[in-house]
Amino acid sequence: NALSILSSGNVGIGTTTPGALLSLGSAVTTIKLAVYDAGPGTLYGMGVNSSQLTFGAGIAAAGTPQMVLTSAGLVGIGTTSPQVKLQLAGFAPGNGIRLGDSSNTDDVIDLFNNSADDLWIRSVDSANVSLRLATAYTFDNTVDFNYQPGTLGASGGLLKIGQLTDQGGGGWTHGITALYTAGSERLRIDSSGNVGIGTTTPFLRLTVGTGDGTERDIGVFNGSICADNGGSTKCYGALTAGVVYGDSSSFELTDVAEQYPTTDASLSPGEIVAIDGRAGTNVKRAVLGDAPMGIVSTAPGVLLGDGDGSEERVAIALSGRVPVIVTMENGAIAAGDRIALSGRAPGRGMRATESGRTVGIALEDTDTAGSVMVFIEPEFTWSVGDRAAFASIMDMASSTLASTTVEIVEGSFIDGFVKGMFAQITRWLASATNGIGDVFARVFNASEKICVDGECLTRDDIRALRAMTASASSPSSDDDDSSSPSPSAEGSGGTQPSNDDASASSTPPTSDGDSSTASSTPATSDDLTPPTDQPAPEETGTDETPPAEVEQGAEEPVDSSAEPESEPESSPEPEPESESAADAGTPQS
Repeated sequence: NALSILSSGNVGIGTTTPGALLSLGSAVTTIKLAVYDAGPGTLYGMGVNSSQLTFGAGIAAAGTPQMVLTSAGLVGIGTTSPQVKLQLAGFAPGNGIRLGDSSNTDDVIDLFNNSADDLWIRSVDSANVSLRLATAYTFDNTVDFNYQPGTLGASGGLLKIGQLTDQGGGGWTHGITALYTAGSERLRIDSSGNVGIGTTTPFLRLTVGTGDGTERDIGVFNGSICADNGGSTKCYGALTAGVVYGDSSSFELTDVAEQYPTTDASLSPGEIVAIDGRAGTNVKRAVLGDAPMGIVSTAPGVLLGDGDGSEERVAIALSGRVPVIVTMENGAIAAGDRIALSGRAPGRGMRATESGRTVGIALEDTDTAGSVMVFIEPEFTWSVGDRAAFASIMDMASSTLASTTVEIVEGSFIDGFVKGMFAQITRWLASATNGIGDVFARVFNASEKICVDGECLTRDDIRALRAMTASASSPSSDDDDSSSPSPSAEGSGGTQPSNDDASASSTPPTSDGDSSTASSTPATSDDLTPPTDQPAPEETGTDETPPAEVEQGAEEPVDSSAEPESEPESSPEPEPESESAADAGTPQS
């Protein structure tokens, strides 16, 4: 029964019931049918092994086959337990798939697994390799992944991705490249080269977002940003991390602000703030009496002084224009009005009507409490009335008092200033201890002239006046000229008693003005100086010597030549004047 031939024509080897034209029995062996026998253990053929059709080349009859086909239709090459329709085992180029003729080095592609998790597509051409995906064998419907390697171990390789226009990959046609994650497009490069992140319609070289209100941030950590207007040096030079470089900038928002610390988290945009003296550079809501520092910015175009988040901060507008919350306590606000701190509502503004600190200029009209746009310009502003009063006062320098009228608004800053100044002068003049005698005798000095109501006296005028006074106080020519010395030009200015008028010298002047000497001459520094118990020193000069200029703080010398040469023993010495009377420049009664 080694060979059975049935009447149906089926031939059986090792079986008496062949079911096919040639049946090889039921014995299981790797090589059941050899098509070539090169000797013991070197069979080329096929067989059956564990319900698999096995194929071997150069193996023994019971050896391990190089390829199997399972009853499930799985093909394994290099493995007897394939898991997919075609499975190649091994981790070397020799275990992959080669497409093309090995004799044509330009058209050979190898696919193999070179490690546990890598798929390699290798071109025998060392200068150029492409992977092309197409919906049809036309290059206009083909995307090409082309790689041109650089020097081994160095940079310079080029990867090109795009649609083709010819077989050689020299032309790249229209098309859009997009990257997707989680079912949504994240990045797009259109045919013009514009790149969009978060948008499918990039209109600039780099467009981020679509303007739909979704926040999309760009961060550069430990780096810089440089924008050059056609230059070739700025952005190519050494840049510093954390710095933004550029030729200019343009922002839609309208103010520049700086972050300041605060302990008041309730501060709102549009409020007026002041420095909080209790906490260094902190700011607080300004109240009446504070010096307004600035305005809380609503949306700054440029924000300076970014903090680390460790403290509460608020943006204070430095320049530009910002909304300010205002009241109507001083009436409606018109464009051009200065805005000052409200006297009733902390942190609010109002129309400035008096001199004082202001924060800026209103840019629009409003007659209701709320918000008004203000140009930031902090300053001390003079009211219209005070400016007019100052202008009038300055005009007095080039005009006479009689022709100049100064109008001061009641209750204004200048009104309070002038009233306060004159009140101080009035109190000073009324004081007995104010040293007013020094003003006229020792302290008050003029380098050129003294003017009163437009009438002025020079130094020569004063000297002539004193000479006239001294001459008028001398005895007339009818008297005995030889018996009375003439008063010195530098004397006290008062008439001294003569030898033949002992009664005038023996009686001190009284407050009733009985003494012609006391009433006929003005008081001088000698008259204002309290008398002493010591006799005056004798004068060594002559009466004709011109008076010396009196230095500030120095007393004029006493003219002793006007003293009588002898006095009757019965004449009582004059009583000393009180200090207050001397200061006032009047004889004591």
